Amino acid sequence: MVNKPYKDKDWLYHQYWELGKSTRQIAKELKVDPATIRNWLIRFDIPRREPNVKKNLNKKEYYKDKDWLYYQYYVLKKSKSQIARECGIIPPSLDFYFKKFGFKTREEFKPYMDKDRLYQEYVVNRKSSCQIAKELGVDDETIRIWLIRHNIERREKKEACSTVKNYNLTLSEEFKQMLDGLLLGDGCLTKDKRVKGNAYYQHGDKHKNYIEWLRQQFIDEGLECSRIYRKEHKRFNSVTYHFITKPYPCLTEQYLRWYPEGKKIVPKDLELTPIVCLHWYIGDGSLIKRYNKKRRPYIHLYTNSFFT
Repeated sequence: MVNKPYKDKDWLYHQYWELGKSTRQIAKELKVDPATIRNWLIRFDIPRREPNVKKNLNKKEYYKDKDWLYYQYYVLKKSKSQIARECGIIPPSLDFYFKKFGFKTREEFKPYMDKDRLYQEYVVNRKSSCQIAKELGVDDETIRIWLIRHNIERREKKEACSTVKNYNLTLSEEFKQMLDGLLLGDGCLTKDKRVKGNAYYQHGDKHKNYIEWLRQQFIDEGLECSRIYRKEHKRFNSVTYHFITKPYPCLTEQYLRWYPEGKKIVPKDLELTPIVCLHWYIGDGSLIKRYNKKRRPYIHLYTNSFFT
């Protein structure tokens, strides 16, 4: 926050409205792109001042100024017809300047279509394409496509891994036991083919509350996780909920224990501690009640999916 004060709403409001600085002045002082300041003004719903127009333009030629036209169309949300009428021109005359300035219609315009903003987030702020996609609520592939369209050079795979939070994390012993219990059940570790040597964890269940709780355990351990997504199974008329983690070296260590040849095999060093058994039961166990009420119920743990 110290290096990026524009992310503080009160600070930005004070600079823009109380001190009367322009977005260009604030950007110049912080050595960032003016588009970054404009985007944060929009995020905080801070109303924009009408920009200063080039001195060599008369009032009816204001549409030739990029900042003025941006303000009228995107901030004040005026239609092309309204702007054209105010400037005493016909709407098709604006199309030339919209094309010249690279403006999209409000329906088509998305934040990642702004090259300056995408460059700021990806190159300057060092965010991964996955992080940007998560913040904007779009698919990872959408961000990757727009990076290519804007000719923004992609980071190498190894360098991209370094942007993952707590990349060199060491798992606690208690969490390792929980992970063993989950893998005895329906949990799964998968090798990430895009990043050599790293593996990620994924889990699915029909109980959304359980998935929400389990995902939080991974986050508390320091592992980055995806949003919970819903999956419909039309064949069985059912719904399950899933999440996956980012790839980590610490998960690769567990992958090599459980999948030495690419198939899940119970590791020889596995110890059935109370924590392991608890999560095994939650993930792939059931309580069997007998018809004879005098006889005690028993726990059934499923093991038929393992390779031996």
